[in-house]
Amino acid sequence: MKIFQIINGHVNELLGINAELSEYRIENACKKCKVSHDKDGVFQNRCLKYRGGCGCRLPAATALKKKKCPRDVWYDNTINLDQLKKLKI
Repeated sequence: MKIFQIINGHVNELLGINAELSEYRIENACKKCKVSHDKDGVFQNRCLKYRGGCGCRLPAATALKKKKCPRDVWYDNTINLDQLKKLKI
């Protein structure tokens, strides 16, 4: 992710921009995906690099409308259920 996207995601998070979209993505995809859970199965609110993720903080990354999950679990307003099944905890 480019620095502008990182900054924009954090600004969106802080100002509550796209908050509903962010919550939808986190609740319906990220919290069900093993990439955002540590080895003990605890949700980390981050796309964990050692689990194959990008390392982003989920509240910031999911607040970007044009961002897509690096594991193709979510994009736009869509949850890719087939991909989520492969990565489900």
